[in-house]
This record gives sequence, structure tokens and C-alpha cells, in this order.
Amino acid sequence: MTAGEEFPSNAGLAQAIKARIPNIVIPSEILADPKGTLVFLYEDYMFAVGKVDAPCPISKDDPCVQFAWYWPDAWEVVSKHKAHLLASVSGGAGDRRPRERSL
Repeated sequence: MTAGEEFPSNAGLAQAIKARIPNIVIPSEILADPKGTLVFLYEDYMFAVGKVDAPCPISKDDPCVQFAWYWPDAWEVVSKHKAHLLASVSGGAGDRRPRERSL
């Protein structure tokens, strides 16, 4: 989520992804479109990161906010955001451990 005036750049998002998966290759043509959704393949996974120019559709009463014991001021922070990102990873079930299947 973002409270700023602009979304993070695709290059910035790619850098954050590479921090978790150092040997991933994200095609440069995907990074070139500043408003585009990042969709790319890595091994047997498909990654997608989309930008939504609207606040996250949650409320103070949603369980993800109410029970966020690890983030006590979640609602105070989230309620000020103007946009959010949707991230998805699919495929790659195989024999890998769950940590290896996550961003």
C-alpha cells in the first residue's frame, strides 16, 4: 500500500523481488512500462504484481486488521493509504518447502 502520490516504479518493485530471489531475471521490456503489471516466469512459478489506484478495500473490522498482533497500529496506517499492490505467485508446488515458494 502507498500513502504517497505515486506508485513505486517497476524497477523498484523488481529490486525488492530480487532481494528475496537474487537469481531471478525480470525482462527489461516489463520494467519499461511504468503503469504496466509485472508478470514474469521464474523456474516453474508465475509472478504477477499489479497496481491498484484505489485504497485497499478493507475496514477496521476486518480480521486481517483486528487480529494483526504483529502490527498493532495497522488500521491507523492502512486507513491513510491511497493505493495498493496485488501480488500473486502461482505454480511450483512440487517438493519444495513453503519458504521456497514464497516472495
